[in-house]
Amino acid sequence: MNSLKLVFAVAKNSYKEIIRDRILYGILVFTVLLIGLSRVMGGLSFAEQERIIVDFGLAGVHISVVILSVFIGSSLVSKEFEKRTVLTLLVRPLERYQYICGKFIGFIAVIASLSIGLFAVLILITGAFENGFNFTMLYTLHGFILESLVLASLTIAFSIYSKPIISVSFVLGVFIIGHWLDNLNYFAKSSESKVFRFMAEISNYIFPNLELWNWKSQAVNREIVPFQQFLNANYNAIAWTGIFLCVAVLLFRKKDCA
Repeated sequence: MNSLKLVFAVAKNSYKEIIRDRILYGILVFTVLLIGLSRVMGGLSFAEQERIIVDFGLAGVHISVVILSVFIGSSLVSKEFEKRTVLTLLVRPLERYQYICGKFIGFIAVIASLSIGLFAVLILITGAFENGFNFTMLYTLHGFILESLVLASLTIAFSIYSKPIISVSFVLGVFIIGHWLDNLNYFAKSSESKVFRFMAEISNYIFPNLELWNWKSQAVNREIVPFQQFLNANYNAIAWTGIFLCVAVLLFRKKDCA
């Protein structure tokens, strides 16, 4: 019980710390402007108005979640190393795994809050369509949060031994590869190179397939995500997040904070 209290105490402090970060509000303003732009773009085509607004609006929310997960996450732990505040925390009866878990929970709470807030803005814009509220957008929101779990845990793990700029570069590389894995597998099937097919197969185990949580097209077309696909996506997100958090804890245990 005391262990959970310590974890949530770190999470609460992390949440407050991130909320005060100016970058967060820059992301918020950028996304709101992008959602507003989607309304203007939708007005150019009355027949496709809803599709354009939903597509642009969800893209804006997605971009904000990725930027938040990568850029703020890269300095979440390293900032405390630079300020030496991590030494004060670890002197107390706080285990290193509790510190990592608390940081992660607080970070995800901020991402979820931002995502839901921006999603609410998007609902206000799209709720007045003839077809009514597009409930399939909820799948997309859930997919964004699942992807943020994976990216945030990876960013935290990599930032323990790396500077923010290196962490950002690495995680953005994983983000690009993760969304390109399906295409890579497609090309590998038609390739005659055994080396290329082998590398493509290995990539499926090294990198998370981020397209598993990309349900923007379903929201645009008002399609329901199959239940089994939805479950598999959740299982994959939990598995990858667990792996990256375990790596983060192991790396942090070996790190000399003095």
